[in-house]
Amino acid sequence: MLEDGAAVLIRAVVPEDAARLERMFYRLSSNSIYFWRFVPVPHQPYWAAQMGAMARVDGADHYALVALVAGEIVGIARYDRGGVPGEAEFAIVIEDAWQQRGLGKRLMTRLVLEAGQHQVSVFMARILGENRRALRLVAALFAGLQSQWVSGECQVRSPLALLRPVA
Repeated sequence: MLEDGAAVLIRAVVPEDAARLERMFYRLSSNSIYFWRFVPVPHQPYWAAQMGAMARVDGADHYALVALVAGEIVGIARYDRGGVPGEAEFAIVIEDAWQQRGLGKRLMTRLVLEAGQHQVSVFMARILGENRRALRLVAALFAGLQSQWVSGECQVRSPLALLRPVA
């Protein structure tokens, strides 16, 4: 349940969610897509398939949670481990109508808890400098967030132990 009383189911992504993610892609604004991919992306089947591919995970090095309302995905939070032991890059995409309702905080809090169970101890991400909502989200979630600006992007990094949990 979100702060505004909306009922949202949060669960691990499954391969069958690919079609739901593709449908969610077509409900995203151009701005939300830009903040996700860092380039202007048209509403085309190729890019919808890229979003659908986020349903492919192995449950350890690649993990994702989805938020569902009435059987449709309205948000996804995912992490992918890279070459640094214990570190993973995270990403989150929330459908426009569900932004600024506390869903991002809930998804990220659950993702951090799951990551900790898979020996991930640090999250990092690249966020476009103009994506103020995402920057506020990570600042609200992580105490002592480290950030570095590089060519219009904010690279953030935080130990998962510094998460400020959301009820």
